[in-house]
Amino acid sequence: MSAAALNIGQEGQVRQEDGRIIIEPVLKPVYTLDELLAGMKPDMFDEAVDFGPPVGHEIF
Repeated sequence: MSAAALNIGQEGQVRQEDGRIIIEPVLKPVYTLDELLAGMKPDMFDEAVDFGPPVGHEIF
């Protein structure tokens, strides 16, 4: 595990390459807020939903 840089419970990828077995950790991607916002398109948003008038002491 240490040679493959794996920790207990971490996902790993096993593949065969040129007659060898390769074991690598699966790394989670790291995103920035700018990257996430760049991927947002207007068609990804639902229409606004009207739930009616306030029924309690909601603050808008």
